[in-house]
Amino acid sequence: MQADPQASLVAAWLCFLLLFLTAGCAPDLARTEFRDVQQLPQDSQAYLDVSSAGRPLISRQQQQRMATDFLDSHFAAWHAAQPLPTTRHPFWAVDWVQNNEVFGANLRPVDARRIQDLIRQTARADYPSLDRRAITLRGTSL
Repeated sequence: MQADPQASLVAAWLCFLLLFLTAGCAPDLARTEFRDVQQLPQDSQAYLDVSSAGRPLISRQQQQRMATDFLDSHFAAWHAAQPLPTTRHPFWAVDWVQNNEVFGANLRPVDARRIQDLIRQTARADYPSLDRRAITLRGTSL
């Protein structure tokens, strides 16, 4: 049995009208003052233990060591003589796309021929073909 198209249209309009009318009943959150903002101190120092508030969390030596470790890690790519542990398997994405369904920017599955073309462009056999240090100044698809 087929539904009456006119009845479906009337039902759709009634739903729209009901939603439109009830939307005006929603609270205006931009002008609402939330209770936790009123009751809880908004100054972060209010949550500090007064007896230890002036004491550093870590020693100066530990802070220096952590800063040095961070800088060494951050600039490791500039000083490395061989691939970094995080780049030992640079073709992980190739393995992934071969075993999973891939979707494009249009949210549709990418054609298998397109995937094979992209894999061919990786030139896996020629890696590493260029050993130059560089930085990017904007988003890039490397």
